[in-house]
Amino acid sequence: MDICEIIPSIRNKHKINVPWQVMVKDKNRNYMYYWYCEKRDMLNCKGRVTTILTEDQHHLVKATDHNHAAKAN
Repeated sequence: MDICEIIPSIRNKHKINVPWQVMVKDKNRNYMYYWYCEKRDMLNCKGRVTTILTEDQHHLVKATDHNHAAKAN
């Protein structure tokens, strides 16, 4: 399982950096967190990610495809 890095946000929204995209927190239930692509509104992207919080780290559980290229590193 990939570990997702938490990144700071100017508007105080929780964000994570998965290996290929930046995601914004949608909701959570217990230790499961659900994220959507930060380009959801701009590009109408349906990309989503599910993580599980274990020992203060988000571990990637599931991901769906995006409708745009991965971000440049």
